Amino acid sequence: CIALPATAVVDTLPTSASAILAFGNNLLNLQEINAAIADARLRGRLTLALRDPMQIDGQLQVSSLDLPSVVATALGLPARPASASQNVSWSSGPFEPLFGTLRGHLDLEAEQITLTAKLPARRFRGMVDFGESRIALQVTESTVAGGTLQGELIFLREGEGMIGRMGGKLSGADAAELLPGNRTISGRLTSEISVEGSGMSAVALIGSLQGKGTFTL
Repeated sequence: CIALPATAVVDTLPTSASAILAFGNNLLNLQEINAAIADARLRGRLTLALRDPMQIDGQLQVSSLDLPSVVATALGLPARPASASQNVSWSSGPFEPLFGTLRGHLDLEAEQITLTAKLPARRFRGMVDFGESRIALQVTESTVAGGTLQGELIFLREGEGMIGRMGGKLSGADAAELLPGNRTISGRLTSEISVEGSGMSAVALIGSLQGKGTFTL
């Protein structure tokens, strides 16, 4: 086992990382991972089996995570703009997903996850599952606007295209925090939605999205 401390500057952000590394029998094990980039922190363990397909197993705890940017990277989509006031220009080029050669899963915990530019989820617990031509994020527990969120986000590779599916239930959320209207609407909101789309490119997938849902206030 080898301890690997490191410090660097990435885009002028203070960065540090350390881990205990072990390698043998085509297995790469990283234990006691402890990393920081600016105010973001990452801890946990990770095991990679270096075969075809590559196997992954691990448990990670992060202080914060930008979910739209992570999904965009995994699918080969353009990242969302830094400002919510900017328009998103979805790519019409083919998908270039990064997850096709992975199998396994990662348990994930986060103090805060950005769902949209104005909507965070806190105390997140879930799992990322990598399968043949698929990636799935399962949300087992999270808090959004004081309510409980559970659900899943799945992407399936189909030929040169992609199928996207999302389903979730939000229970007991603060309607004044979620809905527009300068808090003129109050009460506890429960909602259940499902959405699906497919396409050969990001712009085609987004344009094909269809779904249904229920809302109770």
